[in-house]
Amino acid sequence: MNLVIVRHSQSVANAENRWQGQIDYPLSEQGYQESKALKKKFEKENFSPNFVYSSPLKRAMCTAKIALPTRNIVAIEDLKEEDIGVFSGKTHEEVRRDYTVVSEEFTRKGNIDVIPGSESKRDLDKRAANAINFLVKGHNNQDEIAVFTHGGIMIPLIRGLLQTRETWRINIPNAAVFQFVIDVDIWGKPRASDKNQGVFSISQFAYTGHLVGP
Repeated sequence: MNLVIVRHSQSVANAENRWQGQIDYPLSEQGYQESKALKKKFEKENFSPNFVYSSPLKRAMCTAKIALPTRNIVAIEDLKEEDIGVFSGKTHEEVRRDYTVVSEEFTRKGNIDVIPGSESKRDLDKRAANAINFLVKGHNNQDEIAVFTHGGIMIPLIRGLLQTRETWRINIPNAAVFQFVIDVDIWGKPRASDKNQGVFSISQFAYTGHLVGP
């Protein structure tokens, strides 16, 4: 299986340095240009997925429609961004001013459980696992799949795909692309040794080369 996971292009909230969560912000003008760059990238690579899935939020769905205009796009609720509670809709400056202690703790630990009113990390991980199980177990090795989603849920998605409890914090730019080639026949099955050998390869990881140059 060829699985491509894409973070949505820039939204108006991204442009304003504003926390989004599940507020349904549209793309910015730059976001439209980034989505067109994705379209050119996919055309150049002859990437023509037979399944396309997206978060139902506008910034992800619109990115998908511009990047793959001839494909039917199926909205999946589990691909929505994490709910970040009281941070939602506020600029980073406003969060640091109004929720100083919480902001510092979140910056230090990266755990959304510290944010009042947020989705729990457990529920976020559960959503991500549901999405990954559907994507891998619901398709076969001949399938090419594109997924359009959000920065906050991408690490849980990738962690579930790699079948690891380890976590990390990385910068995932708007319109960044991750590409995995997965053997769905052995993914998730225990093996005595070298358990990840042959399960998948990573071709692109937070790739943004399509956003630079002519």
